Amino acid sequence: MKYLIVFAVLSAAAAAYALAPPPRGPENGDGPPGQNCPGKGDPQMRDEGRRPPRPGDDRDPNGRPPRPGDERDPNGRPPRPGDDRRPPRREEPTVDLSKLAPGTVVFQQGYETDPRDGGRPVVLVAAGLGVTSDVFRDAFSGVRPARGRGPTGEEARRNKEVLMNALGPHGVTNDRLDEVSNYYRYRPQNGELWTHTPAKATAIIENGMVTGLKIDNPGAGYSSPPKVVIAGYPDVEVKAEIEFGKDLRTNGQVTSLTLVK
Repeated sequence: MKYLIVFAVLSAAAAAYALAPPPRGPENGDGPPGQNCPGKGDPQMRDEGRRPPRPGDDRDPNGRPPRPGDERDPNGRPPRPGDDRRPPRREEPTVDLSKLAPGTVVFQQGYETDPRDGGRPVVLVAAGLGVTSDVFRDAFSGVRPARGRGPTGEEARRNKEVLMNALGPHGVTNDRLDEVSNYYRYRPQNGELWTHTPAKATAIIENGMVTGLKIDNPGAGYSSPPKVVIAGYPDVEVKAEIEFGKDLRTNGQVTSLTLVK
């Protein structure tokens, strides 16, 4: 009888051991060294034993998450759509009229471009090609510029094909397109301006009053009417008119200077 009781106890112990869950293996980095490194496939670990990023790690030292506009330019202005396409504004040289002889005529500005054109002197290019500005804009709308680098050979061929398909019916040849484009090509990021010639004029003064102006050199390359001022005569207002044409040497020249009374 005693042997039967011992056998029953041993049998129960064996059954309990068989039904018990297996022992827990290493997890969450509790295993032997080397088992939780990236090479072992553990996605929760990174090189050099650093912990993975946690939500909120991108907050600033004050604990707040970044807000739109935190990335601002050197002037404190948040970025605006299209900033990567807008060329830097060319600084107009300042002329101290007080240091000039009375009656000296000074031409200022006159190189503004349409906001739609991204800094390109479209009015000059279009006139040089013998088409309207809108025709050239429509043609150029299919061009895909290579931003921040020069175009690849394939990109250049494709862009040329797009332009010629649109401009060819207007009588523009491939050679003329190259000539005009190269003539007005410039790098605004380097402070350059397209090819141009400043105008010169002489004020006609009688009895201490400005009675007219004489154009000595009409200049060229003006994309908008320049502002004209006369040293010593701050109250004299002058209206300048310009014209465009296919001759690149005179395209964008001043044609008249009229006193506004």
